[in-house]
Amino acid sequence: MACVLPIPNSKIIENGKGSLGIGVGIGAGSIIIFLLVLLVYKKYHGEDISKEYNALDLSYFEPYRLGHNDIVRIGSNPIASSADFTPEAKTAWEKSSDFANYFCTYGFIYHQKQMLSDHLRMQRYREAIFENIDSFKDKVVLDVGTGSGILAIWAAQAGARKVYAVEATDMAVQARRVVQANKQDHIVTVIQSKVEDIQLPEKVDIIISEWMGYFLLRESMFDSVIVARDRWLKPGGALYPSHAQMYIAPLSLEHASLKRYSEFSTAMDDWTMFVSETKDQWGVDYSCLGNPFRQEQELYSLYTSQWIELNPSDVIGEETTIKSLDLNKCTIEDVASVFSEFTFTIGQTTRFGAIGGWFDVDFKGSDENPAYTPVTLTTSPFVEPTHWGQQAFTICPPTQVCAGDVVRGTIAVVRRNDNQRLMNVKFDYEIQHIGDSRTPARQSIVFQKKMLRRFVRGIATRAPVEKGVVSPPRAVPLHIQRPPYVASGEMPPFTSYIPILDKEQQLRLRESCALTKEILEFAGKLVEVGQTTEEIDRQVHEEIIRRNAYPSPLNYGHFPKALCTSVNEIVVHGIPDSRPLKDGDIVNLDVSVFLNGFHGDTSATFFVGNVDEAGKKLVNTTKQALMEAIELCKPGVPFSAIGAHIENLSRANGFSVVYEFCGHGIGQQFHTLPFILHYANTERGEMLPGMAFTIEPALCEGTNEIVYWDDDWTVATIDDKRSAQFEHTILITENGADILT
Repeated sequence: MACVLPIPNSKIIENGKGSLGIGVGIGAGSIIIFLLVLLVYKKYHGEDISKEYNALDLSYFEPYRLGHNDIVRIGSNPIASSADFTPEAKTAWEKSSDFANYFCTYGFIYHQKQMLSDHLRMQRYREAIFENIDSFKDKVVLDVGTGSGILAIWAAQAGARKVYAVEATDMAVQARRVVQANKQDHIVTVIQSKVEDIQLPEKVDIIISEWMGYFLLRESMFDSVIVARDRWLKPGGALYPSHAQMYIAPLSLEHASLKRYSEFSTAMDDWTMFVSETKDQWGVDYSCLGNPFRQEQELYSLYTSQWIELNPSDVIGEETTIKSLDLNKCTIEDVASVFSEFTFTIGQTTRFGAIGGWFDVDFKGSDENPAYTPVTLTTSPFVEPTHWGQQAFTICPPTQVCAGDVVRGTIAVVRRNDNQRLMNVKFDYEIQHIGDSRTPARQSIVFQKKMLRRFVRGIATRAPVEKGVVSPPRAVPLHIQRPPYVASGEMPPFTSYIPILDKEQQLRLRESCALTKEILEFAGKLVEVGQTTEEIDRQVHEEIIRRNAYPSPLNYGHFPKALCTSVNEIVVHGIPDSRPLKDGDIVNLDVSVFLNGFHGDTSATFFVGNVDEAGKKLVNTTKQALMEAIELCKPGVPFSAIGAHIENLSRANGFSVVYEFCGHGIGQQFHTLPFILHYANTERGEMLPGMAFTIEPALCEGTNEIVYWDDDWTVATIDDKRSAQFEHTILITENGADILT
C-alpha cells in the first residue's frame, strides 16, 4: 500500500500575527522581501528536443560567443542589416547598467539552451501556434526578444507571410544561423536591436514573445512588448500570450523556513565572536556596526525570496489571484506594481512556513481575432516543473496553523528604485485561529482537485472508470491479532528513525511477507472479465482470515476493505466495489497482511482479457522499473539511486512517474521511515543491513498529475489515462537485498 509523502513535523517557535519575516508574533509590522533571485540552473532530462519540436535543426549554434565585430548577415532582406544597432549605439548600450544587469546573460547559448530544455514552455508555445494555425497563416508576426529564434521559426512554419524577429543581444547572430539552417530565412528577418529603436516597413497582425520572468513581472520585459504593441500592432491584432494571472498560496515549507532562521542566527552568533576577537587581538571595536550587519543578514537570510520547485503537498490552502492582465490592452502602469488583498483558508493542520507565488499566461488571441484553441501555460506546482519554478517568501520562524484557520492580508509588488527590473514584495497579514487541529493533512485534496483540473490537456478518449457500490466493511474474528491502529482507525505517526531489524524480527517479517506473496497470487487468479473487485476483496478477506492473519488496510485511516484494487486510470488506493472488470482493463491488486506482529506489503498489475499493446507496454515497463531498482539495492547505496533509475527508465519509454506516493519502511509499523521516492531526488540517507522497505513505482501513460475521488482514498490520473504499479518488500542484507514478497 503506497505511502502518501508526509509533511514533516518539528518543534518550533509558535507565532500568530504580523508580517512576513522575523518578528512575526510581536506585532503587525511590514517587512519588505526582496526578489534578488540569481539565475537558477535547472537540470532537465536529455531529450532530443530538435526531434520533438518539428525537426528544428539547432546544430548551427556557434560553440562560442561572437565578438562585436563578427556580425553575420544572413538572407537578402535589407531589413536584416539596416535595422540593426549601429556600432556606436551598440557599444554605448553594452556599457549601460541595463545591459550588465539584464541583457548580457541572454547572449549566451547556455542560457537559451536552458529555456529550450523547458518541456512545458516549449509544448505550450508550440500548441498556441500550431493549434491556431489559421491565426498565423498569411499574417505578419513580430517576435519580441526572439532569443535563438524558435518562436519566429514556428510562426513561419505555421504559414506566416512575414516574421520580424527582434533580439537586442549577440544571440541575434546565432538566431540568424538557426533560421537559415531551418530554411526560413525567406520569411524570417532577424533584427539586432532593442525593440524600442526598430523601424518596420509595415504594421503586424500578431506579436509573440516569451517575456515572463520569475513571479511573472521580474525583469520588466513586458514594458518592451507594450511599446511594440502600441507602435506596430494593427487594430484588432493579438498578443501571444494574450492574458496573464499572478497567484499566491500558503505553503508549509517548515524546513526551508527553519533553515533560513538558523542561517540568520548563526551569522549573528559569528558576528558577536568577530567583534570580541577583533577588539581583543587588534584593539578596534566594531560593535558600532552591529545593527547594520544585522539588517544585512535579515535581508539576505530572512527577507530574500527563494526560487523553488514546490510539490503539490507543500501547498496548504487554495491559491488566490492577485493580478489579472489583458495583455492586449494593459499599460506600463498596470504592470509596474501590484496591490491586492488576499484571503487564504488553511486546508490542513501543519506549520505555515511560507507564501508561494507563481503565474499563468493564456493564449486566447484578441476580441477581434480570438484563438480557435485557447492554450494555457502555467507555472503552478500542480503541473510539471518549468524553469520559472515558483517563488517562496519564507516566514521565519514558521507558525502553527490548523485546518480552517484564515489568513487575511495585503500584498504589494513594486519595482525597485535602484534596479527597475527587480521587485520589492511586501506582505501584511493576520492569522485568525478558528480551525480544527484534528483535521488531517489529506483534507487539502479539496482545493488540489480544483487546481489540478484547470491544467488538463490530452484527456483519455477511453471511458473513465465508473464508481460502483461499496459494501460495508467485513468482520474479523476476535482471535486474530490486530495492528494497534485498528481500534481507532487513525493512522499512527511515523517514527523519527529508520528501524534496523534484528535476526528474530527479520524472521517474523519474512513469514508475514511470504504469506502476503501467497495471498497476492491467490487474488491474481481471481482476475477475469466480469469479475467484480468486491468479490475479489471478499475472497481475499476470507483467505487472510483463514490463515490467521489480519488484512492490514482494513480500518487503516478508515479504509473499508482488505485490499486496494486500482483499475485503469486509478493510480493507488482504489476501494473494491461492484463494478465488473471489462475486457481490456488493467487492475492493480495491492495486498498487505499483518501476521505475528509484522506487516508484509506487495502489489502487481494484472491484465483483464485482451489488453492493447500500449497497456501491455505500460505494465511491463512498470514491472521492469521495479525489478531494476531492486537490483541496485545493497548496503551503502543511497536511497536516491532508486528514484533516479526509475524515472530515467520511465521517461525513456514515454511514461511519467507519480511523485505524490512513495515506498516506505515496513515491519511492526505499516508505514515508517525510510520514504523511497520514485523520481530523481537529492534526499540523503543510504541503505544498511537490517533495513526493510517497499519499492512501489506507479507509472502513467499521460501526465503524472493526480486527483482524489470524493472518498478521499481513490487516486486517479487527472487526464484519465492509465496507470500501473508493482510493489515488493525487500530486506537489505550484508551483501545485497532479498525480495521478501
